[in-house]
Amino acid sequence: MKVEYVLKMKITGQVYVPESIRNNTIAIEDAVISWQFNEKKLESSSNQVESIRGVESISITFSGLPINLTPTGTIDPIPGVPGWSEKVSRIARYIANRVLMTVNKDTIDVNYPDSPKVYPETLEEEVIFKNTPMMITGNVSSSALCSPATWFEPFLFRYADGFKHEEAFSYYADGLRVNHPSSKCILFYKVVEYFFPPTKGQNQGISDYVSKFDNSYTPSKIENLKRLRHQAAHVKAQNVEDGSTIEDLRKLAKTLLDNPPAS
Repeated sequence: MKVEYVLKMKITGQVYVPESIRNNTIAIEDAVISWQFNEKKLESSSNQVESIRGVESISITFSGLPINLTPTGTIDPIPGVPGWSEKVSRIARYIANRVLMTVNKDTIDVNYPDSPKVYPETLEEEVIFKNTPMMITGNVSSSALCSPATWFEPFLFRYADGFKHEEAFSYYADGLRVNHPSSKCILFYKVVEYFFPPTKGQNQGISDYVSKFDNSYTPSKIENLKRLRHQAAHVKAQNVEDGSTIEDLRKLAKTLLDNPPAS
């Protein structure tokens, strides 16, 4: 059977994508991620009518799953696969984190419904669906927040490629979400340590690699960023207020995410 989870937008204002973006599906592991849009016509400053596409929701779909029957004989829409909820949550969080990094707004509700949509995929499954009642479960509600419209151009091929590093993307996105300077330092530096675990000569290794993309990250600068991270972890938060250095750390983490070292 096919199982579909729908991620809703948390904002009432639209997140727009250019009309040229038509390839709206990607594959992450065995899930297909699809983007649902609405079409609108707007009059530009030159009095020309332009078409824009607003993101309405994002679907996470799995195919080829066995029908899960409950002891009472009803169809359970939650597949009886070990670790299933954790798997769906991991993919949902990753998509939400990547969109946050793109538009700089937390726009997606990762509290996906606990009762997904399910569909038969074979004739045999159609017979089972026709003659078997569906187990009813509740849905997780989502709250709407007002927000201005934001333009969004999803580089979907990069979303698919980056999922292998979803843990690092999660650290970075959480670093954007928090306001606490110490928390930002710790989370952004977790991205650095994800790609470059602490070892002797770590500063030089990071500098040598990142210099291909930004030659400002010398070994001494890396050491300063590492010192800031230790300060954030062990010193009172109000002492970690160097905004420019925190921004340097954020840019270093983003550079590594955009250009991950070969594993």
